[in-house]
Amino acid sequence: MSSSQNNPCDLPSEIAWGDCVAIQSPARLHFGLLEVCAGQDRLFGGLGAMIEQPSTQLSLKINPSSVPNKPWTCNIDAEEPWRSRIESVLNRWITSNGNPGLPSIQIRLENQPRMHAGLGSGTQIACATVSLLSHWSKTESPMSTENLAKITQRGKRSYVGLAGHRQGGFIIDHGVATSGVERKIDHYDIPQEWCVVLAKPLSTATISGVVENDYFGQSQFPNPYRDSMWEQIQNEIIPALNAGDLAQFGSALYEYGRDAGRVFAKVQGGIYRDQVVASLIDWIRSQGVLATGQTSWGPTVYAILSNQVDADELLRQLSLRFSTDIEVMTTRFNRTGCYRVDKA
Repeated sequence: MSSSQNNPCDLPSEIAWGDCVAIQSPARLHFGLLEVCAGQDRLFGGLGAMIEQPSTQLSLKINPSSVPNKPWTCNIDAEEPWRSRIESVLNRWITSNGNPGLPSIQIRLENQPRMHAGLGSGTQIACATVSLLSHWSKTESPMSTENLAKITQRGKRSYVGLAGHRQGGFIIDHGVATSGVERKIDHYDIPQEWCVVLAKPLSTATISGVVENDYFGQSQFPNPYRDSMWEQIQNEIIPALNAGDLAQFGSALYEYGRDAGRVFAKVQGGIYRDQVVASLIDWIRSQGVLATGQTSWGPTVYAILSNQVDADELLRQLSLRFSTDIEVMTTRFNRTGCYRVDKA
């Protein structure tokens, strides 16, 4: 199997029966929301970036036993809960587009993404399903972020994963304006040589569903750091990113993440998910890495390095220091969003 970021998600308009096409969708880092209190002039918003791994890969294959003029069917080859999630998105896509009038197909999930690790796997599964179907059937290419949100029913708070699926890179989500102004999304390129180390503590419980909603419900007060966080974005983070200044970028991003975490400090017992995550971030900073923090609710911790050699060395040191207590990997930033994969 081979893949290329130079081959964007532009699937062929005609596929012979039995042929297979696939797309790969990147994972997402989320550096924190700007506002979670309802009734403010802007709600949610925040920063994020897309990374190549751990990716989500879906393939689509024509069913060779499909009979023309018979009802269209789709077989989904995936484990739960991903099978049900893909099926739900598929049904909404059919409702949105009507009977596609195409041969019966099979959709296969080629890997098993880890749930609730702070890397946006649920959003990417949903987005990959829509993109694969839409590009194959040519119902809409490219699909707008708003329509992607509607069909996937993702992006209720953050648009980072949706926008990142389409374009990759570093993303600023300006949030939902109460005035009804269209939601604004900014994209920025990330220096190609920068690398990411991911470290996931195995002892830390994940957050999702009812618990996540409860945390938001208990945090309904205006974010006192929102103005300073916007200043960090405009005056420090983006200028440093554009200049390729990882030290300045990392220092500002670390502070941004801490300010975002302070909003939930009372409900989660601290700025980060737990003390294990906090200690891991402190240790990474003690190694001279400034660009580190928790992605989304965690428990995954990210660290951004200037090159692959430095990333490999940090991964080695993490493995020695924490042994079997964490899962670690290195990856690159994704610069294009989802893309086609050539399958043998």
